[in-house]
Amino acid sequence: MKVTFRTRQLERAFSESATALRRWGDKAGRRYVTRIIQLAEARDFADIRALAALRAHQLKGARRGEWAIDLTERWRLIVRLEGDDEVSIEEVSRHYGD
Repeated sequence: MKVTFRTRQLERAFSESATALRRWGDKAGRRYVTRIIQLAEARDFADIRALAALRAHQLKGARRGEWAIDLTERWRLIVRLEGDDEVSIEEVSRHYGD
């Protein structure tokens, strides 16, 4: 799939993994880079949904149209589908807001 980033900071966190590690910690930072690679290597989002460990699920309410993919217990990657073979990285957030 084609992967785009909503902000330059998100793109930099992928291309310079040290930025991701500083921003979200060691475990979540490494998983961020890994998840972007998995998205890029997938044929379409169905391949991502088929990987149970990612726990990809649609969001509701104000976030309708977006999907969450687990990074760690608390951190998640928020993406928006831009067609069958393109995904936009929207943000990394703490799942429970703490």
